Amino acid sequence: KLGEIFRLEGALLLMLFLFGGIPGGQLLDLFTKRLDFRLFFIQQAFLSAANKLLATKDTVIADGREMMALLFDTTDLEREQEELQQETQVVSDMVQQCIYENAHVALDQTRYDGLTERFEKAKARLDAVTAEIHQMQTQRASIEDFLKAFAAMPDKLTEFTLESWHGLVDYGTVYAADDIRFTFKNGQEVKA
Repeated sequence: KLGEIFRLEGALLLMLFLFGGIPGGQLLDLFTKRLDFRLFFIQQAFLSAANKLLATKDTVIADGREMMALLFDTTDLEREQEELQQETQVVSDMVQQCIYENAHVALDQTRYDGLTERFEKAKARLDAVTAEIHQMQTQRASIEDFLKAFAAMPDKLTEFTLESWHGLVDYGTVYAADDIRFTFKNGQEVKA
């Protein structure tokens, strides 16, 4: 309903302007006030949702640390990455040896083709593992930043600040005037 009111109010203001009922400068002031009201409305919804999350601060922090340990452990991937680096080095050396031998004595191309195929397969897997490790480390750093900012927050937010917004919110979704939800950087969605 609030969205309908905003649309009707905007249409009414525009009609008054077009038919000479509101000077241009006053129209801009009215639209600015409407925008300020909408911004204030979103800020208050954020404060409501953030305070609901802050009410469970200790649990959120403990769960976040546990989640990081489970979801972002790269030990096995790093071990595989090291093995793949060794494999690509060994196969690369074998390809070089094959090229050297072929320069002196004609060799069967099948061996060279098999080695290059083996190298390409290992290299593709190495690239995929490296990308996965990087993604997990980036996600872990993001959660760590959130937990650090969240732990530093007071137990209740009384006013909106950009610092609290940027430190906590991943995104917000407005379903209706009475259904605004914020997804925080730890992945938790809270209805305002």
